[in-house]
Amino acid sequence: MMGGDITVESEVGEGSTFTVTLSAPVVDKEEELDAMPDEKQSSLRVLLVEDIELNVTVAKNLLESLGHTVDVAMCGKDAW
Repeated sequence: MMGGDITVESEVGEGSTFTVTLSAPVVDKEEELDAMPDEKQSSLRVLLVEDIELNVTVAKNLLESLGHTVDVAMCGKDAW
């Protein structure tokens, strides 16, 4: 829906690499601030899939500090 692509490379017993490519406009920071001084980014509901607890803690705290709701799955099976 965003004009992007998702690919995966996987090796049994080694892990998987997921690549997400999105098309997004380049915006000058000053232009962005001038155009939307009082607008707040809408919050998102994020599904975070990660099996390393420290990574979960860091990513979840960061996303929640930005106003997003985060659901966590520790493996792909749980995410599915």
